[in-house]
Amino acid sequence: MANNTYVLVHGSWLGKFCWVEVITMLEALGHNVLTIDLPAHGEDATLPENVSLDAYRDAVIAAIGDHTNVILVGHSMAGVVISVVADFILLEVSNEASIKQAVQTVTDRYGKLDILVNNAGIHPEFAQGIFSFEQMSSELMLQIYQTNVFGLFMMMREFLPLLRKSEAGRIVNTSSSAGSLTDQSDP
Repeated sequence: MANNTYVLVHGSWLGKFCWVEVITMLEALGHNVLTIDLPAHGEDATLPENVSLDAYRDAVIAAIGDHTNVILVGHSMAGVVISVVADFILLEVSNEASIKQAVQTVTDRYGKLDILVNNAGIHPEFAQGIFSFEQMSSELMLQIYQTNVFGLFMMMREFLPLLRKSEAGRIVNTSSSAGSLTDQSDP
């Protein structure tokens, strides 16, 4: 990993100065480190009325330039910025055809997948004023399971062949606090 370039993007109300200690540690490990002040942050002179997500994206892309083996790191609001910078593929996890199209896109572009992060989940019952199990319809429960359970299963099943082509393919499944056994057992 000694030839990685870490691009550290600060969050709201900060500037590249917030990364001083992290820069020192990463450089001591032999990594190249880039930091920038996003438009209208830190020492950047951009007027606030000229700030947009596109301006943030463009500043990060300009900083990356021709560097390779880039690892984007974002603090707070910068999570949105680095997501826009990174190459992403829109898909619907409850739709098998959409997942298969995403697999084909990844196959065509990269031929492998290093990490699959399953972070989709829905809880539409709360928005509908349903707060107890007894109030939930079968249709609503099927919709939730289609996304939160079967969607996760389909994502792993369909992307697994591409993950196996990676030297160290990984799957990360995330959950909300609704998936916490501790929280659910302590009403």
